[in-house]
Amino acid sequence: MYRVETIAVAAHKGGAGKTTVAVNLAAAMAAQGRRVLLVDLDPQGAAAAALGVTVSKPTVYEALMGGADPRQAILGTSVDGLAMFAADLDLAGAEVELPRMGAWQGSLTRLLAPLEGLCDVAILDTPPGLGVLSLCALVAARSAVAVCPPDFLAYRTLPHLLETLERAGARVLGIV
Repeated sequence: MYRVETIAVAAHKGGAGKTTVAVNLAAAMAAQGRRVLLVDLDPQGAAAAALGVTVSKPTVYEALMGGADPRQAILGTSVDGLAMFAADLDLAGAEVELPRMGAWQGSLTRLLAPLEGLCDVAILDTPPGLGVLSLCALVAARSAVAVCPPDFLAYRTLPHLLETLERAGARVLGIV
C-alpha cells in the first residue's frame, strides 16, 4: 500500500465546482511547498484547461488501463511543485472497460502505488456522479472533500455522497 496522502474532491451533481476546488486545493498545497499530483478523472479534462496544460498522450486513461507507465503520463504545470495526470475524452471508455477487469475498484490505488516518493499528496478530481471512475477515486482516497453548492438539487444528493464516502472508507475532511 502506498503512503501518499490522497484526497478525493467529489460531488454527486455535475457543475458543482469539483474541478475548481481540486485545482485550487492542489495549487495551494504546492504553494506551501508540498509536491502535489493532481489526478483528473473527469473525461471533460477541465483540470488541464484550468492550469493551461496542453494534454498529450499518454493520459491518465492509458496509465489506468495498463497501456502506459504511469510516470510517462505525468505532465508538468506552470505551478512549482504541481504536476498532473491529465484526462481527455478517451477516459469515458474506462466507465465500461474497468468493470470488465478483475479487482477494478482498486485500479487507481494500483496506479498511484509506484508514484510513492514522487509526490507528497495526490488530489483526485472526480467526474460528476458516483460511477466507476468516482468509485475508483473514493477507494484510492484516504480522505475526501465533498462539494455542495448552495442549491436544492446539490443539497438533496449530499447525504448519498456522504454515505458513499463512508462506505469507501474515505474520511470526510469537510464540505465546500
